[in-house]
Amino acid sequence: MVARRRSTWVMTMPSVVVMLALLAVMCGSAVEAKRGAVPGKRVAWEYCDPNATYPANVTSVRMNRYPPRAGDRVKLSVRGFHSEPVTGGTIDFGASFKGMSLYKGSEDLCRRSKCPVLPSGEYRYRASERLPRFTPPGVYGLDVNVHDQDGKEILCLKAKLPVMPAVPQ
Repeated sequence: MVARRRSTWVMTMPSVVVMLALLAVMCGSAVEAKRGAVPGKRVAWEYCDPNATYPANVTSVRMNRYPPRAGDRVKLSVRGFHSEPVTGGTIDFGASFKGMSLYKGSEDLCRRSKCPVLPSGEYRYRASERLPRFTPPGVYGLDVNVHDQDGKEILCLKAKLPVMPAVPQ
């Protein structure tokens, strides 16, 4: 049973981490992303380099539940604008829990987002994934670094995201 859970966790972890990382840049249900935190409303997040100007920005995020609960299906839609053309790239992401690295991975930027993105063009990113029921509740550290087709960094964020315990069955 433990081995099955562990393998399920590994198989779903890339999508879950990408989703959690994107959740970290948003507020409740359908709102603008802003730096900082308001208890019960916003996830605390920050740019990796507070002095950097990133060409990508997030304008709105929609999700069906915040904070997510273990076992829930989380649906996420992110919109934003980009100041430079993007024809491809990667999202590098990582998650940690209680100071231990859980996962590091990479995903094609255009896998869930329509490419190309023209300058001043809108981009959308959609994802839907069920968090494993056995996901430990607590606060997860998230790192997201997005590079364009030339390897240029277009966005880098760090965040803390709470995950609530599963609802008893």
